[in-house]
Amino acid sequence: RPREADGLMWRRRGAPEPPPEAPVGTDLTGLAVVLGALLLLALLRRLSKGGSKDAAPSAKPLVQLAALAPRAVPLALRVEHYFDLDANPFAHAELLTSAHDVVDVLNRLEEYVLSWLQRHSSAHRHSEHATFLTEAEWPEDTDFKLHGSLYVFVDSADRTVNFFPDRLQGSDLRMEDVHVGHSRPAEPEVARAEGKTRSEQAVNAPRERQAFERAEHGGYGLHVCRGAQIFGGVFDTSNGGIYVGEGASVEANVVVKGPVVIGAGAKILSGAYLRGPILIGQRTTVRCEVKNAVFMDHASLTHPGYVGDSVLGHRASMGCQAVTCNLGLLGSRSIQIGLDSRVYDLGRRKIGCFLGDFSKLGSNSVTDPGTFVRPHVFVYPLCRLPKGFYGPNEIIKTAGGVERLPLDLDRLLRRQSN
Repeated sequence: RPREADGLMWRRRGAPEPPPEAPVGTDLTGLAVVLGALLLLALLRRLSKGGSKDAAPSAKPLVQLAALAPRAVPLALRVEHYFDLDANPFAHAELLTSAHDVVDVLNRLEEYVLSWLQRHSSAHRHSEHATFLTEAEWPEDTDFKLHGSLYVFVDSADRTVNFFPDRLQGSDLRMEDVHVGHSRPAEPEVARAEGKTRSEQAVNAPRERQAFERAEHGGYGLHVCRGAQIFGGVFDTSNGGIYVGEGASVEANVVVKGPVVIGAGAKILSGAYLRGPILIGQRTTVRCEVKNAVFMDHASLTHPGYVGDSVLGHRASMGCQAVTCNLGLLGSRSIQIGLDSRVYDLGRRKIGCFLGDFSKLGSNSVTDPGTFVRPHVFVYPLCRLPKGFYGPNEIIKTAGGVERLPLDLDRLLRRQSN
C-alpha cells in the first residue's frame, strides 16, 4: 500500500504504474461540445417541423387605421390624447378636430393651409396696400430682388411694419437677377415727401384692377400683417402663399417656402428653413429646419435641428439638435405600429413625432418614425426613442436601455409656480 512520507507519495517496489490523470479542462470541454451538439440538434428539429406554422398563430392582425370608423379609433391614436384644445385654444383647431385620427392631421395639412390662405388673403386683394408684382415692371433700384410674379399685401397703414426682404420668388421660377428700371418708379422727391423708400412704394403702390386678376389663387402670394418685422430672408410663393401674422418677426438668413402660416407674435430666427405646408402658432419661436408640420401656440424650437411630418402641442419644446426622424432607413412602405393585440397601418411612409402639450425633447435626442408622446413627458438629452407610445407624466432617459420613471405632476407645478 502506498504510504505518505514528507508530503510525497511512495509506492511499493514492483507495483504497477498508476494511469496518468487527465487534465480537468478536458472533461469540461467535452461536456460543452456534447451540450452544444444537443442544442443544435433540437434547433434543427424545430426548424424542420416548419417555423411558419408556429409563427402564424402568434402574428397580430394588421388593421388599416384610415378604414376604421371614428369611434373605433384607439384612444392612443386620437387627437385629444395629445392636445387639449379646450384648455389651450388654437386658432387652427379646425384642422385637428376634423381629422379622423392624429395621423390624419398630416394628411389634411396642405389642403387646410391653402384654403386658409385663400380665405384670409383674398379679402385684401383690392386694398390700397396691395399690389401684384411682376419682373417686367420691377424697378432696378429697389432694395430686394423679385423673380417671377406674385401678389403682395403689406399692411403698413400705421407705419409699424418693417419690410426688408432679400428676395421674393413668384410663380415663374426664373432665378436670374432682374434689371428692369422703367416701370413708373416714383420720383425721389415724392418718395422723400411721403417718407417712403422705393421698396415701400413698389410694394404698397396701388396697381390697375386688371393686374390683380392675374393672380390665379388668392393665397398664392405674400401677406404681411400689421406690426410684422421682416429684416431679410427669401420668401418663395411658387407652391403656395406665405402669411406673416401681426407682430411676427423674420430675421435675416431665413428661407420660407410656402404654403406657410406664421402666427401672431411668432419669431422666425436666423438660419430657419421652412418648407411648407406649415402652421406656426402664436408666439412660437423657430430656428430649425421644418417640413410639413404643425406647431401650436408658444412652442419653442430656438436651436438648430429638424422637424418633419410632425405635430407639436401647446408649449412643447425641442432642445439643440433634436431631430424627429420621419422616414425609416429602408422605408418604402407605410409605417406600422403595434398597439395592444393589433398592428395598425398608419397609411403614411413619412411620420415624425406627435409631441403632446408641455412635453420636451432634450438636446441631441432623436425620435424614430412613428413616435407618439403624450403630454408632460420630459426626454433627457442624448436619448433615442424607438417608435411607440410614451407618457403621460413621464421622465425618459437612456442608460444602456430606456429608463422610465413616474413624474409627480403636482409637485412639478408647485415648483414652477414658486
